[in-house]
Amino acid sequence: MKKSTTLIVCILFFQTISLFSQSSLQGLIQQGINKVYNMEFDSAEKTFDRMIELYPEQPHGYFYTAQLHFWLFLGTRDIGEYYTFLKFAEISQQKIDKLIEENKGTERIHNLAGNLASYRAMSSAVNNSPVDALWSSKKALDNFEKALEINPRFYNAYFGLGLLDYAMSFVPDFLRWAVNLSGLSSDKQRGLRYLNTAYKRGTSDKTEIAFHLSRIYADYLADYDSSYFYIRQLINTHPKNTLFHYQYAVFLIKDKKLDAAINPLNTVIRINNKRFSQITALAHYRKGEISFKKNQFADAIKHYKIFLEESNELDFTGLASYNIALSSMLLDDDDGYKEFIQLAREGNKDIFEDSYAKERS
Repeated sequence: MKKSTTLIVCILFFQTISLFSQSSLQGLIQQGINKVYNMEFDSAEKTFDRMIELYPEQPHGYFYTAQLHFWLFLGTRDIGEYYTFLKFAEISQQKIDKLIEENKGTERIHNLAGNLASYRAMSSAVNNSPVDALWSSKKALDNFEKALEINPRFYNAYFGLGLLDYAMSFVPDFLRWAVNLSGLSSDKQRGLRYLNTAYKRGTSDKTEIAFHLSRIYADYLADYDSSYFYIRQLINTHPKNTLFHYQYAVFLIKDKKLDAAINPLNTVIRINNKRFSQITALAHYRKGEISFKKNQFADAIKHYKIFLEESNELDFTGLASYNIALSSMLLDDDDGYKEFIQLAREGNKDIFEDSYAKERS
């Protein structure tokens, strides 16, 4: 009887230790993610380093470090950030594969694997490798579905499934063969339903889900009231996040509320987060856009030129130059017109704005 009681006590003790360990890990994850959304990137990375130190065999610390550097790459276009992302993504994948091989692949581990594959898909798309992006998307889909197979009430997985549904609906026609071959599909209505399910019933990724919902409602459904509902929540919770302020301004511009967009753009420029420098540059582009639409040509030229000086990528540089040229012409500045009408041809031809600028120039 005494041996039996001792055995039960030991089992309960180790179960408690395991639960405490998982709770501590989840606490560190949430702490680090909150710092990322507040754009306290150095502090966030220290938290993720602590996770790696305490849980070296778990993939989470490596995953969130990879995620952080991928976001920094998008915000700065610094190729060093991209290679850091690849390094930690590979380590995280190795840890995930090992857990799955040891039959420790819980729904959370498969969901993490799906999210990691989604980031690999996005990185391939950014680097113009669409076929690699599709195969990574397929791997993401398989893992999200496996998570739900293990636990049908694991609503977090619907976040990844919903994003995949939306992403696949924008694949160009010449890649449809690869989509069909991979077994991927798309359904925008289902995707929106999945995202809402993840937001309402899931237990994680609420901030990121809200951000994607705000974009979908504004960009694809023109439902600005729903979009404002989500983006304003994010701004209230994370007032130092320049991406959220910038995105709010973009929605207001699309909704033709030009004057209202100026304040969030000024907030982005005032905060001027050096680790997200591209967002600050884009804020100047949008201010130039507003001034140009309001026939305030001197102010438009000022902000467009700041954008061209600070931008780390080609997107919108063609249209900014074209609008500077038109503004210069209207201000009787022939030299400015001649200079920038030529530069209007040098933007990113793959986006509508710059393709239009090249044609018109």
